[in-house]
Amino acid sequence: MRSHEWHRQDDEAGERRYFRAAKFGTRWSVQTTLKSAPDWDRLDPIPMAILEELRTQLLNKYQRRRVPYEYVVTIDRMVVEAGGTTVLDEVAP
Repeated sequence: MRSHEWHRQDDEAGERRYFRAAKFGTRWSVQTTLKSAPDWDRLDPIPMAILEELRTQLLNKYQRRRVPYEYVVTIDRMVVEAGGTTVLDEVAP
């Protein structure tokens, strides 16, 4: 299982929010927590904004040769199925 973590400032909570995406087999799961909270909450279904952030994170890692292209394709497909647009036209394997 590979996991990918990132964070951003949560303006509503006034503190940093952490995200953890994990791929197990063919399924992706995303969890989130605040800096002050000890427990992780699973996001199901994964919101579009989080999917797009994950895709951006994976694209950056792919360009540095840290993740395989199939990860980017899988998340991009999830974004398109959720109603978003693809970015694979801009990125060549």
